[in-house]
Amino acid sequence: ATICTNSGDYPASWNDGNLAVHHLFETAAKCCEKVAERTGQACDIRDVNEGWDCNKWHLAIEKDDNNEPLHAEGTCTNSGVIHEVWANYAEHYIFPNHQSCCDQF
Repeated sequence: ATICTNSGDYPASWNDGNLAVHHLFETAAKCCEKVAERTGQACDIRDVNEGWDCNKWHLAIEKDDNNEPLHAEGTCTNSGVIHEVWANYAEHYIFPNHQSCCDQF
């Protein structure tokens, strides 16, 4: 899945107005809306701001370049890479510690 992020690590050329409208968005939700609109594919969110701290644990969904999972099924992480919908249902998908996450999954 495509990852929308609030990372400042992106090509400088994206700051050009013609490219910015295609790559830079006000929120991750708006980014994911565009991904779905353009590709019909799911979108994951990677929050790199201080708002995502080590006390937010969730199932690992990261994939490698071959679209293979980076972690064994059922692995919990605090990477901040989540499915967009999880943010809307945090009480079911995001946990205050590793053990709480593991107990759920």
